[in-house]
Amino acid sequence: MNELREFFSDSVIGSFDEFIQVHPGFNWDCIDLIDVWNVQQIQPLLALYHSHDGIELSCEKRVFVVAPNPKRNGYPVRVTHYFEQQGALCDVESESVEQAIIDCLISYPNSQPAYGKLDSWMGDVVFVNCFR
Repeated sequence: MNELREFFSDSVIGSFDEFIQVHPGFNWDCIDLIDVWNVQQIQPLLALYHSHDGIELSCEKRVFVVAPNPKRNGYPVRVTHYFEQQGALCDVESESVEQAIIDCLISYPNSQPAYGKLDSWMGDVVFVNCFR
């Protein structure tokens, strides 16, 4: 089990111990259980996404905006990564809302919903000037 924990703990949203309690038979042949678990863990965030047609997740000096992709290129979701006083750093396109949110939480586990944070940054002259 230690080998599984070491290899997969960074792929599980939340605690690997909680995941194992729910899936005590987890092994190399059933790694798809991680995807099922992660989707279950983000249900409240998915509800927020669908009720607002997008979600802002914040972690320290970062904001991730997960929203419908305005480009029609086969990737229906886009995540834009903003950094305080530096503007938009990058965009990542995703095939699903679930995968976009999971990717944010796997990379930045302390991310929390933060509606309006990006709007508040738009009042910062340094931040706004990054877009010119």
